[in-house]
Amino acid sequence: MYLCESKDSEFRQGLMQAFQAKLQPILGENFMTTIADSFRQEGMQQGMQQGMQQGMQQGIHMAKLEDACKMLIKGLDENFIADITELSIEEIRMEAARLKNSDLH
Repeated sequence: MYLCESKDSEFRQGLMQAFQAKLQPILGENFMTTIADSFRQEGMQQGMQQGMQQGMQQGIHMAKLEDACKMLIKGLDENFIADITELSIEEIRMEAARLKNSDLH
């Protein structure tokens, strides 16, 4: 429908008539609603997939941070922890500082 919005009204009218002539016999009177609903459904599915992927990635990252904390408590070297968890040295140092601060309170 972007094309409909980007061209002049005569073009838009011709395009809508072509859609109507071809799709109305197949999809019925509410063919535009059907098309819009299918696009909406597809967008929702893509959004849900992206949300699930992001959630899983965040969960994995949180688990790595928890593992790093456990290793820091055991006194393991930060380079070793970085190799095992695939976290950056900076992230490990931030966790170490957080642990240190939590011990002070």
